[in-house]
Amino acid sequence: MQKEAIAAKGTVSRSMPDATLRIHLDNGHDVRAAAPRNVRIVPGDRVTVELSSGDLSQGKITTWAR
Repeated sequence: MQKEAIAAKGTVSRSMPDATLRIHLDNGHDVRAAAPRNVRIVPGDRVTVELSSGDLSQGKITTWAR
């Protein structure tokens, strides 16, 4: 059974030591997200995060802007 992805917008709040980012979503929740390889995303950047419907606490960044 394939799980559907959920897109959410937010702001990068901090960079984590394990190469993930902490994202504060517009709905008030915080999640961890992996950034695409070879892309510099810094705190304050606006991002769209794709979350799995099975685990809403982590995801991957799909779009970003300064």
